[in-house]
Amino acid sequence: MAEFDEERFKEEAQAEIEEQLDKELDDIADAIMADAQKNLDKQRLWRSSYSGRVYTAAITDTGFLAGSGRVIKEHLKKTIKFDAPYSAGVEFGTPPHMVDEESIETWTRRKLGVKQKNARHVAKLIARKIAVHGTDPKPYLRPAIDVHVNRGEIKYEVTIHGNNHKRR
Repeated sequence: MAEFDEERFKEEAQAEIEEQLDKELDDIADAIMADAQKNLDKQRLWRSSYSGRVYTAAITDTGFLAGSGRVIKEHLKKTIKFDAPYSAGVEFGTPPHMVDEESIETWTRRKLGVKQKNARHVAKLIARKIAVHGTDPKPYLRPAIDVHVNRGEIKYEVTIHGNNHKRR
């Protein structure tokens, strides 16, 4: 009968546990990504911090933000990443800043269905609101994380296009 090698046993047990944990983390990361992408398309009620008006809309417009999402899988480390340059601004809102009125005008016609003759005026109003008040947060990733992660037991960081936010 072979002699019991306790050190080898511990190493094999550790490797088996890590392999199972890695698979579970892959599944959780994939589920978070899927839910974040669904959140972008979900119709929700929003309240404007500027006017107090309540409206119904999906976050997504062209689908570029949802399409920029990906999961990077390393052993025991999963990174959920959205590469769209405006991804952090959507998730967390933005401080007051200047925007290109022509881009806003195009957006108002496409997203809001504003007619051509009114689009410039609406774009100027929106640009002024953003310049004075910034944009409201429209979280899509954090709610997905909250569904799949017990915040009291697992520490994680949300990094969206360079902005790092720790949750514990």
